[in-house]
Amino acid sequence: MKVYGHRGYAARHPHNSLAGVVAAFDAGADGVEVDVRRTAAGDLVLSNAPLGAGAAPDRLVDVLDAARGRVVCEVKNVPGEPDFDAPAEATAHLLVALLRDRPGADVTVSSFDWYAIDVARAAGLRTAFLTPPPVTLGAALAYVTGAGHAECHVHWSGVLDDAGSVALARDAGVEVVAWGVTEVETYAALRDAGVSGVIADDPAALLDDDR
Repeated sequence: MKVYGHRGYAARHPHNSLAGVVAAFDAGADGVEVDVRRTAAGDLVLSNAPLGAGAAPDRLVDVLDAARGRVVCEVKNVPGEPDFDAPAEATAHLLVALLRDRPGADVTVSSFDWYAIDVARAAGLRTAFLTPPPVTLGAALAYVTGAGHAECHVHWSGVLDDAGSVALARDAGVEVVAWGVTEVETYAALRDAGVSGVIADDPAALLDDDR
C-alpha cells in the first residue's frame, strides 16, 4: 500500500511547502499530495487557500523537480472563492500545459471539482475524483467508473463505512486512496481493507508501523 504525504508533510512542516515535500520523500513516502492554485500571472503554486496580495507560495514546477515519486496535484476550484471559474477551469488547463512538457512526470490530478479532472483526463493524464465525508466509496465509485477516472480518493471514514466496495473498485481497475489519515490504527484498518494507498499528515509514523 502506498503512503502519500498530505500537503507535503502536514504534521511536521508548513502545509504545501517545498520543504515539506522534500521531507516526505526523505522519510520514505511513495509520493505527496499538494494543493494547486494559479496566480494572477498564470503561475501554478501550492496553496490550500485563495491567494492574497503579496503571497509568495512555493511553485509547483519546483515540487516536480524535487519529486522522487508520485505527486498528487489537487486542483483547487471552490465555489464561492474569488478564483472559482468552473467550467472554464483555467488552473486545470495550465496544469495540462505544464505536464505536457514533462512527459515522464508521475502525477495524478485530483479535485473535488469534476470539471477539473475531466479537463485533465481528456488530455490523457491520470485522474482521481476526490470526495468529502460523508460520501462513501460506493457512491464515489459509481461516478468514477462511468467517467473513466483511474483513482477514487475518498475520506478514510467513507472507505471504512463501505469497505466492501474496495473489492468492487479493484475489479473495475480503480485504485482507492483514502485521505485524512492521522492515526496508525486507521492506517491499519485501511490496509486490512485492501486500499491502494493513503494520504497522511505524518507518513513516517505510518511507515514506521510497517517496519
